[in-house]
Amino acid sequence: VTIDISFLELTWLQVYTDGILLIDGEFPAGVKTSAQADKELIINVGNAGGLSFLLNGKPAKALGRVGEVFKDIRITPENYQDFLQDKTAKGSSR
Repeated sequence: VTIDISFLELTWLQVYTDGILLIDGEFPAGVKTSAQADKELIINVGNAGGLSFLLNGKPAKALGRVGEVFKDIRITPENYQDFLQDKTAKGSSR
């Protein structure tokens, strides 16, 4: 699973790739970063609305609103499509 992140506002972020902390810190607007994992990405984020991202090159849904904090968001090859923007069934859950 590949994640490409673009920061829209100052955002704290940690990304673990297959158990290894790869991205860690506060990132200002305009910064971009990426990571790749074979088995899983674990994301911890402060200011969930402060970033946008692509998963395997496809636009993903927002993780949350500006200011929201989320921990242990797990993205795997099996579930990454659940995080993608769905143009046909907005608001549906799988």
